[in-house]
Amino acid sequence: DKVPESVRAGCHGRMFEDTDNLALAVIPPPSTSPTTIPVAGPIVLSKWRELLEVLGEASWSIKTRTAALLCWSLLPTGQLFSCSFAVMPIVKEEKLNKNPESFDAVKKEVEASKYADWKHATVDAAKKRAIYSSGSYKEFQDIVATCELNPIARNEFSRPARQQTHNRALNGKENRRGKAASPLVDANGPRIRARDFERNLRRARTDAERMELLCDLGPARVVEALKGSDKAEYVDAEVLLYILEALRSAVEAGHAGDEGVTRGILEALLRDPPVARTISRFLTPEERGRIRETGVLAGVDFATLQLISK
Repeated sequence: DKVPESVRAGCHGRMFEDTDNLALAVIPPPSTSPTTIPVAGPIVLSKWRELLEVLGEASWSIKTRTAALLCWSLLPTGQLFSCSFAVMPIVKEEKLNKNPESFDAVKKEVEASKYADWKHATVDAAKKRAIYSSGSYKEFQDIVATCELNPIARNEFSRPARQQTHNRALNGKENRRGKAASPLVDANGPRIRARDFERNLRRARTDAERMELLCDLGPARVVEALKGSDKAEYVDAEVLLYILEALRSAVEAGHAGDEGVTRGILEALLRDPPVARTISRFLTPEERGRIRETGVLAGVDFATLQLISK
């Protein structure tokens, strides 16, 4: 059943064999006696099986020549025979599961198929477009490799982060004069990403502008934005130094309204394990000494300052 129709039609129901996806058909000429094939055919086919084990992964041309020599040496002298070859396609397909376990698996499979179709169409369109627009093969490869990326709009480079907290009662409590706010009170604002926080911090030209940004966020959100993830083991030491220098400038300037927030931010930073680990491992002894001095001036308790290793 595995022999193709072309080979089967050439054999006319006579001797053929399928061995390892390769069909060998011994086809006699019209003048040959019908009794010749039953005698010579099995001999050729048995030898052909033995030779296939020896040949193994040999090329198609070597197998073709070997079969021709085999037929020439074993078939009766003076009679002309021909050998036909055909590759047997074996399609391995997974069994159809008519009863899926859950609809989520079917949904994921459909989504994966949709993405594969979209990717194939996108890459194919990029190749057809790059044939006429690219000046070199390297440029052709670059166009095809980046065809799945979405272009970045110009306004996305300088878009400010959304940091406004529309909680008037809480903002009024923090800005009330004559009474320092609790250092651990924080606004329930949206989560700020680490790269947005770093960009806004670097954009600030002076320590006063950086301190204003830190006060707007509050102690807990400053630590959250600095880490970026709860699984972070360390923080960016350079960004941490920006924050510490802004806090030191605020303490040395003696801003009365920012004393509680400054002390709260500094305590929150020193008590956070990733921040404390970064201070002890990546900052110099001089920088750690300045942090202790800033903590003393801000009124940080002695137990918190002891978390900084010398």
